[in-house]
Amino acid sequence: MNRFLKTHPFTMLVYFLAVIGVSMFCNNPVLQLISLLGATAYAVWLSKGRGFLSQLLYFITLFALVAVTNPLFVHNGKTPLFFMNGNPVTLEAIICGASIALMIIATVLWFSCMTRVMTSDKFYFLFAKISPKLALVFSMALNFVPRLKKSYKETEKAHKTLGIYSTESYFERLFLKLKTMSSTVAQSAENSIETSASMNARGYGEKGRTSFETVKFTFYDLVLLCFTVAVTIMEIIFMINGATAFEFYPTVTKITLEVSSVTAYAGYFVLCFLPVIIEITESLRWKYFVSKI
Repeated sequence: MNRFLKTHPFTMLVYFLAVIGVSMFCNNPVLQLISLLGATAYAVWLSKGRGFLSQLLYFITLFALVAVTNPLFVHNGKTPLFFMNGNPVTLEAIICGASIALMIIATVLWFSCMTRVMTSDKFYFLFAKISPKLALVFSMALNFVPRLKKSYKETEKAHKTLGIYSTESYFERLFLKLKTMSSTVAQSAENSIETSASMNARGYGEKGRTSFETVKFTFYDLVLLCFTVAVTIMEIIFMINGATAFEFYPTVTKITLEVSSVTAYAGYFVLCFLPVIIEITESLRWKYFVSKI
């Protein structure tokens, strides 16, 4: 039903900033794992499972790379596993690297979901009144990569039709691909200039200019916004009080299961899985009403 997609852009932006902010600035592995699971669940829901499996190899590679790289440069910790070039590779550094990898992958997934849900028109709606030019640039930047990929594929198809890629030399084919990319970027830059000139001709950004808006802030948006802000403030308070504190050096601290810690984990779990909960609830409601027809 995509109920979360119909949420007001401001509420949606606050939500993504909240889940990403807590995930990035808290080094507790439990919160990072919850963030990763929530982002994965929502990414799978948005893609309906298509295309996500192809990204697993990328994420696994990224996880292994970060987890292995950290102990090669950081030698802190009291539990050396072995020595490499005279430097100890410690268990604490490996665990810290795995935690950093979880945080990076979760952040990438959340931003991926954000770009799919927070479309350019929603960003334009949010920032157009504050700074019309900045809103236009930001909106164009969000569309730049998808349009660039589409334009590159079209140009490459045209070149293949003309027989330009018929050569068997690997280096010549690589040079032709770089040439195709260069022409695609030049075309995109030209389109950007034309768009800017067109917007100026239409009086974009002038005082007194109005725009058509169909987005309304509903009671549902208010409830969702208040819940997001309340849970985020609660997480910040718990972080300040040390309920979610976690250290990797010199030894890995134990994960506490006190009332405050469990409350922080549960609250963040609900926050991260909130889009999926909303979508599943709306889907069940829809099936229930259909069954009553």
